Amino acid sequence: MTHEELNELYELYALGLAEPEAAEEIGRHLNEGCEYCQGQVQQAFWATSALAGLAEPVQVPKALRKRVLQIAAPRKRERSWVFATAGLAAAALVLLGVVLWSGNRTTRLESEISALSSQRDDFRGQVAVLRSEQAQLHRTIDTLSNGQNNLRAQSQILVEQRNRLNHQAQTLQNSVDALSAERDSLRGRVQTTETERTQTLANAQQLQNTVQTLTRERDDLREQVRTLDYQRSQLENERGKLQSIVAVVGNAATRALPFGGTGDVPRGHVFLTPQGGVLLVAQQLPALATDRTFQLWVVPAHGAPQSAGVFRPNASGDAVYSPQGVRVGAGSAALAVSVEPAGGSPAPTTKPFVVVPVKS
Repeated sequence: MTHEELNELYELYALGLAEPEAAEEIGRHLNEGCEYCQGQVQQAFWATSALAGLAEPVQVPKALRKRVLQIAAPRKRERSWVFATAGLAAAALVLLGVVLWSGNRTTRLESEISALSSQRDDFRGQVAVLRSEQAQLHRTIDTLSNGQNNLRAQSQILVEQRNRLNHQAQTLQNSVDALSAERDSLRGRVQTTETERTQTLANAQQLQNTVQTLTRERDDLREQVRTLDYQRSQLENERGKLQSIVAVVGNAATRALPFGGTGDVPRGHVFLTPQGGVLLVAQQLPALATDRTFQLWVVPAHGAPQSAGVFRPNASGDAVYSPQGVRVGAGSAALAVSVEPAGGSPAPTTKPFVVVPVKS
């Protein structure tokens, strides 16, 4: 017999109620070490052992108890009938337990059937919900299908764009390669130009240094030229003055008009030429402040004095002054010297400290 055929006999085997052939078959399986039969028989023994705990206590009728006890009571019979009666009593007790267990199990089964009915109703509601959700899923699938078709179309467009972009990228790569080659060439040229520029800058710096040196030398020479020009101008002025002085002094018709006296007072001479030229030679002139000067005046017989120019003495108080373009005419009464502000004044601001009459 197969295990499927024996599945309904393991409980009867555990209770000792199995048919002899079935009991012999299960015993053979157990002797052969069948793990499946061993597990099933063990579970059957556990189930039959738990029957007493599953059944609710029931008050046994007194008549049934009396009959069972009468059957089980010993009688003066043959030994074989005694054993048969005892077996029947035991079987009756087992049958009574099975009946009680079956009633209790029937009650539990009715409760389980009621629960299963309730679960069935719940399942039917859940099935209705699932059908509604299924319809919603169908609609969602349709929407997704449409979206998938749109995505496929967009994917095709993107593939075409990708191919076009790949072509453009290849074109750009070719351009980049060409530009890279040109860049490398330009870098070489730039490096050469940079070297030339560096050399040119060095030459320019050297030339600039030379120019700066020549500029300084030129400025020095210009300064020397200006100094020499000034000195030459001074010498020419001095020469002109000396020539005037020589012309005045060397003229036999020149008059020498002394002024001053002895002591520390200013003294000297005024030389007048026949043409009216004037030469002043003075000594012991008073010291001047830096913002003061001496001014020579031609004093007419009538009217205000006329300026004949300004001059300053040397450190010893000596001065030689011959104004150019000044003429002392017949109407002049005297020559005078006063102290005035630097640059001179249009009219005397101080009293003249030297006055030389010029009338003959």
